[in-house]
Amino acid sequence: AIGNFIRLGRVNELFAWVNLIPVIFILLWYKDNKINKNFFWIIPFLSIIILSHQTTSIFSLFLIVGLFLIKKGKEKLNVILAVFISFLLTSFWSVPYIIEFFDTEATNIILTENLLAFGGRYLLPNLAVIIVSISLFIIFYYYWKTKDKSRDEIIFFSPVLILALLLSTGITKYIPILKFVYPDSHIYLFVFMSLYMLFSIDYNIFNKVFVYLIVVGLALISIISIIISLFYTPYFIEYSNLERDTLEVLKEVDGKYLIVTDKTYPTSYDKAYYSYGAVFLDKSTPSGYYQQYVSADYFSKIKSLTSYLINGDEKFIDTIGLLGATNIISYDNGCDLLNHLDLEEKFKKGRVCLFINE
Repeated sequence: AIGNFIRLGRVNELFAWVNLIPVIFILLWYKDNKINKNFFWIIPFLSIIILSHQTTSIFSLFLIVGLFLIKKGKEKLNVILAVFISFLLTSFWSVPYIIEFFDTEATNIILTENLLAFGGRYLLPNLAVIIVSISLFIIFYYYWKTKDKSRDEIIFFSPVLILALLLSTGITKYIPILKFVYPDSHIYLFVFMSLYMLFSIDYNIFNKVFVYLIVVGLALISIISIIISLFYTPYFIEYSNLERDTLEVLKEVDGKYLIVTDKTYPTSYDKAYYSYGAVFLDKSTPSGYYQQYVSADYFSKIKSLTSYLINGDEKFIDTIGLLGATNIISYDNGCDLLNHLDLEEKFKKGRVCLFINE
């Protein structure tokens, strides 16, 4: 969670998860109790989740399905009503998003595509998927056993168990909607539900040695996870002259801008500047942080700019015109390439240059 929520700046997903916690506990409470008017406190939390992050919204619905399946008559209607009201309250955003989703670049980004790849950077994340999923099934078995193998318990948790089975076997990448959900987000859900079940087990039916092993195991898992995070999660990188110069150049931008390089050397992260420029300098760009929210055709135009620049293609000028950009930032050899395209250099600082196209 440190790597995803803090280092990568996914604070909107973190906010959604904070709101998912009361939703889960409301569902867990009414799993064992009759639904009454207090159940509808789920509506504000669910509404906030829908507006905050799509992944967490999907998980919320899976969890709600579990409650719906074990309830009868009027209680089922109340579950449906709560979801409907939440969707209605957020429809000003959710309806346009759902309608336009399949025309966006998001459909070309399968986040679960490498689930069964166990090499390179996929090794640890995919091992985590397998280990956490298996742990969920084992913990659920003992939880279910201490609940007298209740039919309602297995039905209520079945959506989560199905998610774990699909993810750990790699089937998720073939399932619409779910294939666009981050594997690490699945892991958060499985860990949360595993911990709930682990602390809900009646340990009086087990011998003391078994309980002792569980306690020691939890401690070891915590220590191991911290050690992995220390070595696997990159630290924040200090600014170099390149970053400082880019920020100085960014201040000179007047109009919409794009950062385009020839990709022949490591450079600063352009998406970070798009965020920084919008938040701190009130600068606009035809590009941005998440290409998932624009059409595939629009994103292909942005993606083609690099090859146009390298090849000195006049389509570069036409494309930035179509995108509405009048300022282009580049580095080193990219500056020379922009000069060859007869663009006007407005400002330069160190390795960073700003060209304008009126």
